[in-house]
Amino acid sequence: MRRSAILAASLCVCATTLLFAVAASADQVTLKNGDRLTGTIVKSDGKTLLLKTDSAGEITVKWDAVSAIVSSQPLSVQLNNGQIVSGNVTTDDAKFEVATRDRGQVSAPRDTVVAIRNAAEQSDYDRLQHPRITDLWSGLLDTGLSETRGNSALLAFNLAGKAARATTRNKLSLYSNIVYATDDTTPPSRTTANSIQGGARFDYNLRPRLFVFGIADFAYDEFQHLDLRSVLGGGLGLHVIKTDNTTFDVFAGGDYDREKFRPIRPSSSPTRRATSPK
Repeated sequence: MRRSAILAASLCVCATTLLFAVAASADQVTLKNGDRLTGTIVKSDGKTLLLKTDSAGEITVKWDAVSAIVSSQPLSVQLNNGQIVSGNVTTDDAKFEVATRDRGQVSAPRDTVVAIRNAAEQSDYDRLQHPRITDLWSGLLDTGLSETRGNSALLAFNLAGKAARATTRNKLSLYSNIVYATDDTTPPSRTTANSIQGGARFDYNLRPRLFVFGIADFAYDEFQHLDLRSVLGGGLGLHVIKTDNTTFDVFAGGDYDREKFRPIRPSSSPTRRATSPK
């Protein structure tokens, strides 16, 4: 009986120790109503705090409802002057205490903190601020093929592509469109459409809502006898609405157009130039 009691006591001590070890390895968030949440702090934008827990998954808490934080992991704390301080964080209602490796303990008033990120979120943020040219691309490719056989023999093909690379400071857009069609109803086979169009646009934010842009557009059309149409332009724009889900821009500018046509007769080779406001 004595050995059983000692064994039970040892198991109780081990379980208690394990419980404290798990608690110590988790971040703790205390709310103003007295509730305490444990998990992994993911990020905060100054309005909400995202906490990942083992039992309830991801929990979003209003930042105003948080009274204190104790982190077991290094967090990156961004201040309203642009400075980012990294280290384990403890807070109270008035200030943040960040235990940094190189600068020791750093204090910051709570109202100067605009964002909090864990290591993964900070890595994504840094990548967005200083991306490589191969980063952050998205795009789509759309193609269609239509063939008719019977009273008519028609073939139509089109290929359209778009790609964009957007950062917090600029956006690069590329686009192209190819149309090709033939008619084999009566010999010989005839090409009825053959055109290629493509171009690029670059937007650069001068301020959060003010931006400049430049465009370059090129086109070829066999049946318009158009060897090359070049459109170069640019201007100034305003982000009237810019949120994560909605963007509405207004812009104005001008462009220079140049069209070179393939000569219908050997003696003619017309070229047209024009400028126009956007």
